[in-house]
Amino acid sequence: MTAFVYFAALIALVVFGFMALRRPMYEVILATFVILAIATGNLLNIPTYLAQAANTYSLYTITAFMCFSLIFEKTGIVTDMLNIIISLVGR
Repeated sequence: MTAFVYFAALIALVVFGFMALRRPMYEVILATFVILAIATGNLLNIPTYLAQAANTYSLYTITAFMCFSLIFEKTGIVTDMLNIIISLVGR
């Protein structure tokens, strides 16, 4: 039952930070992570969690996805792709 409460707190904090405070998602996720680490008494374990995350492909995948999305947005590729989809669908 405790895991469900922490999960609900995670969702509530993310929604509050993103929707009410209008902060970028990366700030909200980081703040929520620290708040929940403090609430669960695992603040000193954060370096261990970060080291374990760095040993998986998930961290690279998320970082690469964010970099590519930024590149696609800044170069206008996303707009071109959306225009192609709209022309195919016929909106």
